[in-house]
Amino acid sequence: MKYLKMLTVAAIAAAALTAVAGAGSASATVLCKTLTNPCGSSYPTGTEYHANTVVNNYSLIEWKIGEAEFTEICTKQALAGSSENLGGAAETVRIKLKELTWVECVNEESTLKLPQLEVHYTKEGNGTLVGKGGEFKLREGVFPFSFCTYTLGTETKIGTLTGGSEALWEVNAELKRVAGSCGPATKTWKGRFKFDKPTPLYMAAS
Repeated sequence: MKYLKMLTVAAIAAAALTAVAGAGSASATVLCKTLTNPCGSSYPTGTEYHANTVVNNYSLIEWKIGEAEFTEICTKQALAGSSENLGGAAETVRIKLKELTWVECVNEESTLKLPQLEVHYTKEGNGTLVGKGGEFKLREGVFPFSFCTYTLGTETKIGTLTGGSEALWEVNAELKRVAGSCGPATKTWKGRFKFDKPTPLYMAAS
């Protein structure tokens, strides 16, 4: 019986250590000036980040109502903010947005509340971008037109980051309707952005 108890305690301890190690490796991220891992020249807290839609690429909102498909096009969109922390082996990098604009849209799409962003390292200078919260006023899509409010929710992957002289952000995110019966329950936000600040930009584990 004593031997069985010892085995049980050891198993629980091992599981706990595995969980901690997994969580640490999943959140370890710094933003780097060079394609190195570990990073030897990370961007400090307070660094300004700015991205625009790539020339000849649109920012799209796509959705379906029954069998009908709709697309809202914005020819320009921009994101700007600054890092709230350095990141490291035990935490990811958080970016506090100052603006997320929808420009030259077919209709008047807008940001009502800015989301919180987190950068998560994946491999080889690349990463993913995660969004939390935020609210967006988006066209419903059935005549007569009306507008609904959508959010990224508690935690939503909003695309991949490819490091480089100008990091590329490929947006593919599900937006959820906040409340009410206006419009579909979900819409998909797609787009392609390049970071013109800072440059170059890579992701690393620590």
